[in-house]
Amino acid sequence: GLVGEYFGHVFIDKIKTSDCYEIHTYFMKFDRQPLRLTFHFYKASDKWMVYSFKFDDSFDDDFEKALIWKYSSKQ
Repeated sequence: GLVGEYFGHVFIDKIKTSDCYEIHTYFMKFDRQPLRLTFHFYKASDKWMVYSFKFDDSFDDDFEKALIWKYSSKQ
């Protein structure tokens, strides 16, 4: 494949914005490069559905900002 052999995935985070909307982020491990997958879930009544899905490989800055915020807020 384009990004190489698949080696698994890691769950990164879940953001629950309300009882009817959640965002799940995963880190996909491939031979040549990692990918970030983001799923947006929506529940109108009793069943969750995938409302939106995207993937990208340009998340280095996002991870770096998150780590800086995490460790600077512990001081």
